[in-house]
Amino acid sequence: MSSLELPTIALKGHKGLISGFATSPEVQNGNLVISVSEDQTCRIWDLRTCKSITAIYGFKESPSCVKLKPNSKDFVISHGSNLDIFDLRKVHTVYSSNNTTESFSFDAYLGEISDFCVTDSNKEYIIYAAFDSGYFGTANITSKVLIPSTGIKENWMSTSIAMLSTKNKDTSLGQQWKTCRWIDAHANIISGIEYCGFDLEKVVTSGLDGSINIWDSTELVYASYTTEDTEQIPENAIYNRSDEQVNFPLIKSLDAKSILGKPDWVTSSSTNPIIFAPSSIDYKIYGFEL
Repeated sequence: MSSLELPTIALKGHKGLISGFATSPEVQNGNLVISVSEDQTCRIWDLRTCKSITAIYGFKESPSCVKLKPNSKDFVISHGSNLDIFDLRKVHTVYSSNNTTESFSFDAYLGEISDFCVTDSNKEYIIYAAFDSGYFGTANITSKVLIPSTGIKENWMSTSIAMLSTKNKDTSLGQQWKTCRWIDAHANIISGIEYCGFDLEKVVTSGLDGSINIWDSTELVYASYTTEDTEQIPENAIYNRSDEQVNFPLIKSLDAKSILGKPDWVTSSSTNPIIFAPSSIDYKIYGFEL
């Protein structure tokens, strides 16, 4: 295991906690990134200069997440129970949140959107949204349909990682998954987890202990269980950090508490080996090059 270097990138401009961050290799060769903050703004950055080139104001609620649509110049921002879609080509230096390409509003009883993802399925853009109430909702951007449904909210409020991957998923009843659990992956609550876009054999996590960890996803132990048996993870699929006999799949670790404080999320560049995380101390976004 080796340590990460000090940050090589710092994006300064937000005046509140940074709640979401998005980057894509299809936009300016990965040099253009987007962030949203509790200061009720969205900022677009140029990584070549580390400067904010656009600021979007006027959100009624603090934006919670931002994602780029696949194979597109559009990006989506969630705030409250709403989804706003913007066209990067039409966004100017100072921009109003009212100038959206499209907007969706879920019913208020669903609560606030805590996270969402955008997929491209048969040329239809579909958004899957998770709400803080435990509900899930679906928005079909192409046909403009909102479909709320109940669901169990994923909960990472733990110092351990329980990973499920849909690689080799059996679509028949009684799905088969690759699964494992890493005990004591962080000394405090895990706040973010994501596959590294530049290398899908790696997983990056952030913790409220102020650390950023890089993991070897090829070390996942594969086991199958039915959808009615999801709580049972076989003993041979559990890694315990305190067990000297176990090859804990930690590649690199960074103790960044003095820089990041308690980072709420972590993500990566899709093209370059750079890990991004927000600071709860100075409200900057820091980039760590591997």
